[in-house]
Amino acid sequence: MNPPLSVIGALCLCLPPGSPGPGPAPSSFQDRAAGEKSITAADLAKHLVQIASPEMEGRDTPSVGLSRAQDYVAEAWFAAGVALPPDLTALGAELTAEERRTKTLELYRRSYPIPGALPDADGSSFGLEVAPLEPKQFQLGRDFVPLSHAGGEARGEVTFLGYGIDSSEEKFDEIPDKGLKGRIALIVEGEPRTPKRFEGPELSLDASLWFKLVNLKKAGAEGALVVRRPPKRPKGSPGPGQPSKELDPPALGFRHTFATWNDQRANREGRDPQRLEMVPALEITMAAASEILGEDVEALISRVDSTLRPLRKDGKQRVVTLRSKVKRGDVEASNLVGWIPGSDGQAAREVVIVGAHLDHIGVDERGRIGAGADDNASGSAALLEVVQALCAARPRRSVLVCAFSGEEDGLLGSKAVAGRLPVDVRSVVAMVNLDMVGFGDKGACAVLGVVQNPSLEKLVQRAQKLSRTGIREVDICKDEGLFTRSDHYSFHTLGIPVLFFLENGSLDANVDYHTWRDTLDRLDQEKVLNVARLAYNCTWLLTDDEHRPPAPSASR
Repeated sequence: MNPPLSVIGALCLCLPPGSPGPGPAPSSFQDRAAGEKSITAADLAKHLVQIASPEMEGRDTPSVGLSRAQDYVAEAWFAAGVALPPDLTALGAELTAEERRTKTLELYRRSYPIPGALPDADGSSFGLEVAPLEPKQFQLGRDFVPLSHAGGEARGEVTFLGYGIDSSEEKFDEIPDKGLKGRIALIVEGEPRTPKRFEGPELSLDASLWFKLVNLKKAGAEGALVVRRPPKRPKGSPGPGQPSKELDPPALGFRHTFATWNDQRANREGRDPQRLEMVPALEITMAAASEILGEDVEALISRVDSTLRPLRKDGKQRVVTLRSKVKRGDVEASNLVGWIPGSDGQAAREVVIVGAHLDHIGVDERGRIGAGADDNASGSAALLEVVQALCAARPRRSVLVCAFSGEEDGLLGSKAVAGRLPVDVRSVVAMVNLDMVGFGDKGACAVLGVVQNPSLEKLVQRAQKLSRTGIREVDICKDEGLFTRSDHYSFHTLGIPVLFFLENGSLDANVDYHTWRDTLDRLDQEKVLNVARLAYNCTWLLTDDEHRPPAPSASR
């Protein structure tokens, strides 16, 4: 869920209503129970682990991690039988099954522009000179990316300084008072991975990237190379649905923004990078770092972890040149949009929208990852189960499926979809939204939208009686401010009836909201499962009822 508004700084497969998707052909009858049986704890756990994994790096909009999460969702959609919406042109029959799959996965994505920072390719470069070898130039986007707020140019011999921490409190000083003049510092993001010192998984303020670059400038360094280290999973036995080994490490991607947690908004701890004097810096991969130094940097930093002793390595006659520059412009973001064709020829002309936002707020300057397990891996995983159930049940009306990005930045993704709907807005019966559904009493949840759409209260009551969902108590939340803060609101403003499923009627009870502590181990997966079942029942009724709910009483 996004923060309050005051905080927010074609060739393709087209299937007309009633047509089969890329999965199994629709049955000749509707079967709500068959869909409900497909909603399982095992599938849900698998989705949660994938979406909320550290390797997704907080799913910022846009980011490599978010794109990776979108790949996972798109694959699950295709496997379930989700097609592409009917505003796209049909693929040629000459395509193979694999070509059709690849094109469909690609075209679930719908891009839209957002203003932001992005790498300046003309002003960013990274090279190494080691006589008598030919100079080497590294590749932007593969080996290195520029670092926002740390622009400039530098040249010098490289020196490895571990994490680049200067902490009198921890008595851990890796930056010498002198001796860095004319040198490029090679440091690793974060702090030592050890429970013995610093703040454990919390990561101390000493890990702040901005503080490190300021201290390096004071020590006379010409510039810095900051090594991205693959994220570390918590130790312990795998939880439900958790893979026995780590996922592949994420690719290097430019970080357009850095996360700010709720408990930091009031006091930025003097870390505003625009007001600090820092050395020019690039972020680089571990492989590039090892090539620059001529030694295994992963092994060196592991030694620092185990000994908790500063380690300096000078790369003699290994000269680095770097240029770091970013610019402002339109950054490409994307949503995922899919289609479940209705099975009743006439009713299939009408559409129910169901969605959840997949994005979160990313990584902060200390290297802490916002896993966003509750916000909103929970809603995204529940959506995947609802989508699979709808594909199995083949409801009468068609369903437009949306996995939004940019929700945390002010509902940007859902605004983009609502502003360019792939169907006639007059055909839309209702929109169902799932956002933060995994915290609190597993037998209760809140529903918003009923105040604006009073007829939907009876629909929710009927949905509870359709089957045993596990939700005993539904709080009809009347909080107008909360109502405006998730993606359903973009459709409400179009005059579309909406239902918004939320874990409870107040976010104040969730102390992990918009913090790095929103991790999978603090999530109630049974509650997510229960809400998914109730949301499925509500969506089913909206697709199956003869009559449509009236337009909202107020489209504020």
